Formats: sequence, structure tokens, C-alpha cells
Amino acid sequence: MPITISIPDNLRQSVEAASGGRNTVIYDVKGYPSIMCVIPKFNLQDIDPSLGTGVHPAFLVNGVEKPEIFIGKFQSTVHDGVALSLPNQSPTVSINFNTAKSRATDKGTGWHLTNVFEWSAITMFCMKNNFQPRGNTQNGRSNEAQFETGRRIDNKPPGDSSGTPRTLVGSGPMSWYHNNTPFGIADLVGNVWEWTDLFKTNNGQILCPSDNHFTLPEENWTARNIYFNSTAPDNTNSTTENVGQPVIANSVTNSVNEDTTSVAWKNMSVTATNSDLNLIKQLLIAPSLTSSGQLFENAKGTVSMRNSGEKMLLKGGSYQDSTSAGLFANSLLYTRTNIFATVGFRVSYIS
Repeated sequence: MPITISIPDNLRQSVEAASGGRNTVIYDVKGYPSIMCVIPKFNLQDIDPSLGTGVHPAFLVNGVEKPEIFIGKFQSTVHDGVALSLPNQSPTVSINFNTAKSRATDKGTGWHLTNVFEWSAITMFCMKNNFQPRGNTQNGRSNEAQFETGRRIDNKPPGDSSGTPRTLVGSGPMSWYHNNTPFGIADLVGNVWEWTDLFKTNNGQILCPSDNHFTLPEENWTARNIYFNSTAPDNTNSTTENVGQPVIANSVTNSVNEDTTSVAWKNMSVTATNSDLNLIKQLLIAPSLTSSGQLFENAKGTVSMRNSGEKMLLKGGSYQDSTSAGLFANSLLYTRTNIFATVGFRVSYIS
């Protein structure tokens, strides 16, 4: 049976009626509304048998199965100390990981920073439906389809690299929504990178829970004994360079601290043999080889990383990332304290 989210009101009723129930409105502890996309539960084998069987782990919270999850339709805008998901707003940026997470959880019970399990579920839905959204990946327009534009917050024309090329959330065409309809999740690709919870690396080692246990403290995340290695170590000169490619491995043999490594997600090598590797593939951190070849062989997005110290996960890309952006774009270059004008976040909710 459907869960009761809140007492029906005119706004919620109008949003649900217009979207056929694909969108809803959920209120936080301060009474502010957020428009959310409803993502129904599905099984891994329904996407591809190579991923395993049973419900996708995004729909398991500490082992308890959930019939649906609610993802912010729009990148978050902070108002009165809490993150909101509302259209035609300027996304909040220049915010570090801890603050973004607090602005999400301060909304009340069930609210949280969108996490790697949820990104995986959304991405699998898109790929199963043979659709990868575009977005603001070239200063207010799509680099793939330059006629697709959003409304820039600085009112400058699309494609102009000066000014502030972020677009108002949800102001792009349907192809910028995850299901190619106005009732999908907007701006997953481009506009601003999104801090993503329940996943980090420590000196290259992957740490994450086993399912969407979004209240689990970080100190209780499991160290997976699976690492991001690099095909080359840091260069010894003083210039930051792209020195190699990330590899999902059993250990780190090449440490990268100041330089970077990057590769298209679909081309990333996997040499790890740990038993937790299947979870890492389910999270779409590592690509999967199947009996018929590469799963999601047309995946768009680049993986960039440094494997020294603690690094938090960013996903999706920004207005300046062009072909590097995409549903599969993962950045593990930065710490939880880093702040950039190209980085924001999104909220989710589970009852």
C-alpha cells in the first residue's frame, strides 16, 4: 500500500495530478515544500542478470525493504538553513560536503543528502530505458546539442564562457530530465557537480555501507579492501598534470596526490578480485563485463581521482565539463572541506 507522506494539500494534489503521481511534494520540519520524484523499487536482475539478484540496494535501508525512494527533482537551493527542491532557482554552490549534508538532514527525519546507491538506481533506470539525459555542460547549453539551453542565472547568452554560466534548475528542455519527460529528475548531468553520500576513499580504499543505510555514521562504513590504483604515480615536477588512468584494484601501487588520473568510466580497468567487487559494480563505481561484453558500453562520463588521503564523491559534472560530464561522471579529487562555484548538491527522502 502507498505510504502516507503528509496531509494532502492543494500544492501536493496539483503536482501529483499533473505528473500522474510521478512527482509529489514533501514538507520538512520547517514547513517548506520540496518537489520530489518517486522512484519505485526494482530488482537488479531486471536490469541485467550479471548485477546479481534481488532488490536494488537503494531500496534497502539497513536491510529493510522500501517500496520507493524520493529524489529531489531539482538541485538544491538553501533557504532558511534547509535545502529545498524547487524549480527555477539558482542552485546553492560553494558549499562543502559536511555543510551540504547538514542542510539536507536538518530538514527532518527521512531527509538526507542524495547518495551513491540512489544515483546508481536512477542511472540503471535510464540505461535500461536506453536514455541518458543531457544538460548544461557548455556554459548554459548542451555540448552535444547546442540548441538545448537553460536560463543562465547571469542572463548571458548560452555558450558565453564569461560570467556565471549556471542555469536555473529545471529550466532546460525535457532531454535534461532523467526520463525525457517534464516529470523526471532535472540536471543530473552538468550544471553543477553534486556531493554524493555513503561513499568515500581513504588512501584509495573504498568505504561504503552495504545498502542505503543513510543514517549510518561514517565511522561505521565498511572498508572494502578494494582500491583506486593508478597506471602512473605523481609526476615529480611542480605542475599539476593528468598522469595516468584510474584502475579498480586489490591494492595501491601508484599513489597520486597533486596530479590527477582520469578515464572514461566505460573504459576503466578492473583488476580487483575481492568478494565485495559485485557491490562496487552495483553502485556503478566499477564497470562490469558480461558474457556478451561490456555492460552499459555506451555510458557517458569520466572518472577522475587522487588516491591519497580522504576523498569524497562528486557526480554528474558541471557547466564547463563538456564530454567529461554524464550520469557516470565520478570525481574523487577533493576532500570534504573543498568549496567550489561548480559544486552543489541534491536532497532525497525515505520514509
